Amino acid sequence: MPIWIQVLQALLTPAIAIGVGVIAYMQWRTAHQKVVLDLFDRRYRVYQLARDAVGMVARTGNSDREAELAMLEAMEASRFLFGKDVSLYLRQLYMNAVDLEQANFVDRTQSSSRVTEQRSELFKRVTAFYEEAPELFGRYMSMDQKRAPTPAEWLTERNRVRLSYADEKQR
Repeated sequence: MPIWIQVLQALLTPAIAIGVGVIAYMQWRTAHQKVVLDLFDRRYRVYQLARDAVGMVARTGNSDREAELAMLEAMEASRFLFGKDVSLYLRQLYMNAVDLEQANFVDRTQSSSRVTEQRSELFKRVTAFYEEAPELFGRYMSMDQKRAPTPAEWLTERNRVRLSYADEKQR
């Protein structure tokens, strides 16, 4: 057998191993990106639940059982998807909604200015969600992962970095 065939046979095994390694890496990156997207979808669902509940309160000016249940569901789902700050925020939002419902009930029966002020303050606290929540939730929902480069793109980038340290630029 000619020597060049033996050399090609010897180089074929490492080439196949490198190809398999590249494919495995790309599959891992794809799976990782899918997990990140799934986590985003779950977190966005919690945000939507809370936003919809606040929307119900904003439309009617009162917190009803449906809105409170949506807030409770968002609060429970946030426990394992977000940090303590979001869970505590949603808990406070729920408590404000419950207090608003009670203040509305008292306002209908007593109609005092102090109760009306309290009701107005609670309504402002609940609807402040629209300004406060995007920043609070956004820390957990940012999609800052980079697209996985192809091997050719990676090699081109590495070559660009290598050329940036060339002797000509150092003179």
